[in-house]
Amino acid sequence: MFLQADDPLEGYTDSERSWIREYDRLLRQKANPDRRRELRDKMAGQRKLIWRVARETAKGGDGKGWEYGHRRARYASLRARTTS
Repeated sequence: MFLQADDPLEGYTDSERSWIREYDRLLRQKANPDRRRELRDKMAGQRKLIWRVARETAKGGDGKGWEYGHRRARYASLRARTTS
């Protein structure tokens, strides 16, 4: 997928970009609450995965930390959309 240089979701996975864009569009339109719930569930699962792998190796993570793969920004963005 081609990304613009100023794409705010640069560094996110294709799935994350797709979920976020669809969720934000539906939220703006106040449309399809069931689909928004599905997307929140997917994003929450991804957020939890990022948290688990970002931890240190001794705690079950991959040892690459929060700065690897834009994890910190991805986690924060997904968390903002999945928690009240």
